[in-house]
Amino acid sequence: MRTALVALLLALPACVGAPTREDPPPATPDALVSRVRVLTVDERWSALYDLLSARQKEQISRLEFVLGFSSYTVAPGYRVADVIKGGQFLGAIENAESDKGIVYYTYSEPGRPRLDAQVEVICEDGAWRLDGVR
Repeated sequence: MRTALVALLLALPACVGAPTREDPPPATPDALVSRVRVLTVDERWSALYDLLSARQKEQISRLEFVLGFSSYTVAPGYRVADVIKGGQFLGAIENAESDKGIVYYTYSEPGRPRLDAQVEVICEDGAWRLDGVR
C-alpha cells in the first residue's frame, strides 16, 4: 500500500498541466469580447477582473468581484454571466479619438423580454478593457 501511494505521488506532477502561457492583452473590442466569453464560460472570475478598466478596479476589489460576479445582474432577473455565455455579440463601435467604444449584446430566454445591452469599453495602455454597462 505504501509503495502504491509513493508511486501515485511521484506520478502526479506528470498529470498536472504545464503553466499556461499568458494571453496577450485584447488588441480590439472583438478580441476583448472573445476573451470575456471564454473566461465567463470557464468561470475564471479573477482573470476576468484583469480585463476591467482602471476606473472599474477603483470601484471594486478583486476579492469582492470574484466572490460576487456569478450573482451580478445587468437588469432585473438577468445575470451578467448568463448574458455573456448565452448572448449574441452584435458588434462593436470604436471611437478612435477617445480610445473608447461600445459593445452590443442581445440576449433572450424563452417567455421573457429580449435584453439589449451596451457595454462601454476603453483602450488603456494598448489593451481594451471593460468600463461599464449603459
